[in-house]
Amino acid sequence: MSKSITTLEEMIVKYGHPKPVKQVKTAHKKKISERKRLVKQLDQVVREIVMKREASCVTCGKTTSLQCGHLITRSRYGTRWDLMNCHVQCSGCNFRHEFQPEIYTSWFLLRYGEDKYQDLCHRAEAQGKYTIDELETKLMELTEKNK
Repeated sequence: MSKSITTLEEMIVKYGHPKPVKQVKTAHKKKISERKRLVKQLDQVVREIVMKREASCVTCGKTTSLQCGHLITRSRYGTRWDLMNCHVQCSGCNFRHEFQPEIYTSWFLLRYGEDKYQDLCHRAEAQGKYTIDELETKLMELTEKNK
């Protein structure tokens, strides 16, 4: 017959020390999810505006598999939702831009000029991450433009 475990010391000897339970900071999690929600909404509104504005890929003219392409990478929050930075591209041209940025950049320079390009580059470098209040304001502004 097996002996039953009756004390905490006996349990520790048999099973080892229990692992501590991690404390989850719920307030911090809410801020993160709120930011992600706003970023996703902003991405969607900008995509809708750009897709309404242009009917074909700006670099090759294709009218299928269209996406919202960014001249300057989306990781630069200063221009992520800047309508001057976003244009319709087919999936192929949007993917190619990752490895051959000169094609899309040349199109932009021909259409808007070097001053606009330099201004866009400056804005991309100037802004870090937005606060939640700034994201909410930007969302309201872009939603109004999308009407």
